[in-house]
Amino acid sequence: MAVAFRALLLTSVICLTVTHAASAEVLGDTDPILLKPPAGKTGTPKVFIMINGAEVANTHYVEVCQAVQAASEFNLWVAIPSFLINTPNPGQINSKIKSAISAIADAGFPGGIVDPAKDVVVAGHSLGGIFSQKTVVQDGYAAVVMFGSYISGTNGYHIYDYPKPVLTLGGEMDGLTRVTRIAKSWTELQTRIGTDGEDAKFEYPVVVLPGVSHSQFCSGVNVTAFGLFKDKCPEATWPAAHKAIGANVAAFLTILHDEGDKDAAKELLTSGMKYTSELVAGYLAAEAMDVGDWCADAQQQEAATIGATISVNVTQCSSFASFDLYNPSVQNKQATVVQELQYTPNPTDLSTVYLCAKELDCKINTAASLAKALGKAAPSVPSKTCQSHNDAVIKTALSMVTAATKTRYTNIEKQLTTAEDVVYSTGVTWQGASFGFDTSGDTVKVTSPRLTIAADASLWPGSQLCKYLTPSRVIEYAMVDGLPAFDACPAQRQAARDIVVV
Repeated sequence: MAVAFRALLLTSVICLTVTHAASAEVLGDTDPILLKPPAGKTGTPKVFIMINGAEVANTHYVEVCQAVQAASEFNLWVAIPSFLINTPNPGQINSKIKSAISAIADAGFPGGIVDPAKDVVVAGHSLGGIFSQKTVVQDGYAAVVMFGSYISGTNGYHIYDYPKPVLTLGGEMDGLTRVTRIAKSWTELQTRIGTDGEDAKFEYPVVVLPGVSHSQFCSGVNVTAFGLFKDKCPEATWPAAHKAIGANVAAFLTILHDEGDKDAAKELLTSGMKYTSELVAGYLAAEAMDVGDWCADAQQQEAATIGATISVNVTQCSSFASFDLYNPSVQNKQATVVQELQYTPNPTDLSTVYLCAKELDCKINTAASLAKALGKAAPSVPSKTCQSHNDAVIKTALSMVTAATKTRYTNIEKQLTTAEDVVYSTGVTWQGASFGFDTSGDTVKVTSPRLTIAADASLWPGSQLCKYLTPSRVIEYAMVDGLPAFDACPAQRQAARDIVVV
């Protein structure tokens, strides 16, 4: 079923027009937009409130909400509120949702009474999802749905401790809510399953939709993050993306409200989560590899130069200050290396900030110092360079991703290449040097600062210091940053579009 799930989404042309055979009647003006249930639905009446993303008018969410209605077994009433400057905000969101529920009750909801705790599910796209999750808890709604968004620690929540059911829907080609951020939600789901049991995956499912971009959680808009960050070029048409979104939301609602074909709903969500697991597995493995393997691997390369068999301990450091305090060493056949991972600060959990370790700083023992300590002949060739290790990182990382991710990487304009190390002669200048990740040319040029110290030096004898590329950065580049932007799709897709840029 996972193959069919992907086949449903992948096409070669992006289209603007979306039609639904049983579209709901649109009522009211733009605040809120109301969608009555499509004719012929026999399920229990329920309510779906859609909160827009930043700078995206609520009118752009009619089609995706109609797709949810069409897929759902319920008589689903939809309201789409409007916000100042088309951007949801904490000051308005509570009252906007309550006003939308009242408008639905007045428009003909059976009995004219909506029970928020049983009937109302709130969905939020992007920033709308960030603000909605807190309101759902505070005001006691039944559940929340994340469209290209995620449960955020900034609000004090994670998937493993969020007190309401939540569906997290990510897009594989999302340039704003990175799939690597959804991978974090995926790991939180695994923690929840470990605590609550296997069925927790149906109450808190995390699903990445193949080929879908951030902009496809609405219609006809190339969504940006306030113009600063761009979405990526999708591989799914808008109709296919909306059909997949509708199907997954409908499955979640079936399980949430305990009505309808729950076996089919669980099968669909299971298929989506299987795809998600396979998609993010390489990135998560690379994150783990960043922490423990690569400095040790660099040390083993040096040992191989002199034919030595050693074991390696890794001293983990959390700052430049602690990194400066420790030095590599060799005792008997035990080598100790020192490493520090560098991350981009992200205290507010922004999804536009890349999640990977941007570089790995290592201190290892040179082959010459290993030979001296182990009583072996000095090596006939110099120590391995940082560049050779970076080459190995790229090769290993690309072997860890799915076939689709690797194919996309091989087709992008700017692939990763390595350049010769920039050699430094003192620890101070090496520490002040920057790891090179230059995107200005035809390729992305990766360059490592390197400091190699002679085995008989008085300070740090036999040490080599390198700033390395990390496996997680390679994979995040392949999955997100290296992909073409939404407004720079290949010509065969661009020719078929008519989009509004905000």
